[in-house]
Amino acid sequence: MAPVQPVRVRPGAAPPARLTRLKKAGGCLALVLSAVLFTGCSEKIERTVQRDVAELDKGAPGRSVTFELNDGSQFRFQFCPPGSFVMGSSDSEPGRHLNEEAVPVQITQGFWMGRTEVTQAQWNAVMKANFARFKGANLPVEMVKWEDTIWFVDSLNHRIPLPAPWKFALPSEAQWEYACRAGSQTPFSSGSKLQPDQANFDSRLERTRPAGSYPPNAWGLLDMHGNVSEWCSGWYSPKLTGGSDPAGPSTGNLRVARGGSWGLEAAFCRSAARFSRSSHIRGSDLGFRIAIVQSPGSKPGTAPGK
Repeated sequence: MAPVQPVRVRPGAAPPARLTRLKKAGGCLALVLSAVLFTGCSEKIERTVQRDVAELDKGAPGRSVTFELNDGSQFRFQFCPPGSFVMGSSDSEPGRHLNEEAVPVQITQGFWMGRTEVTQAQWNAVMKANFARFKGANLPVEMVKWEDTIWFVDSLNHRIPLPAPWKFALPSEAQWEYACRAGSQTPFSSGSKLQPDQANFDSRLERTRPAGSYPPNAWGLLDMHGNVSEWCSGWYSPKLTGGSDPAGPSTGNLRVARGGSWGLEAAFCRSAARFSRSSHIRGSDLGFRIAIVQSPGSKPGTAPGK
């Protein structure tokens, strides 16, 4: 088939009659196709989200919501209530680094954090290519760039449109550590030390384990320590940003990853441990989890017990 040649119009000139007719005919056809496509999509999406969408505004500690794509893939989230905590680590914490200088943080809006890292089954349901080194439906997806995670989130927001002000997103660095700690201020959410039966770390297995293989923290979240490092939404800065709902610096050269991984020692899997990574890097120890957050500027909500 011969390639279609574009119609060129001089600046300021009226469009050719042929182009005008095509626009009119194409516009009608586009309207018909759009109506068919969006009616079908809306119907599928509505069936998908009706189950738990009403629960988003009723968050309380211990609550969870589950959303399901039309192929049966499920995404479960645990509620993280508003509150305050000290982000970073104390001078006396073993294994701490200079980029963990403690700052007070207030989380004014409750949010829902993915119960586990995004698995390959979830990834495959939304995206076309899976580059993971360790293949398995229930294994966390890895070998994903930061940009890949943004495409995933955008696609999921299209597939499951949540009611305002809620949306799927990568968690901020502050949200990630707050969820990981789940009210604790010890090096790990489980205490001062990390045991082999609590996380996948220190190259003991030399690979990832299925998501959710270890006990949850106090808010029901799994694998916050070890298995795969997890991308966060913001830019990396050597100094943590405190205050209310900090999003980190507005610009930068590197992104932030949290949580350590299967190949790192326990000290690098602490709640406060931070890593700077190029957004273009891929690694078999680098994955992500998603959250459901409220859009910035929306009225703070979902207080405990609401």
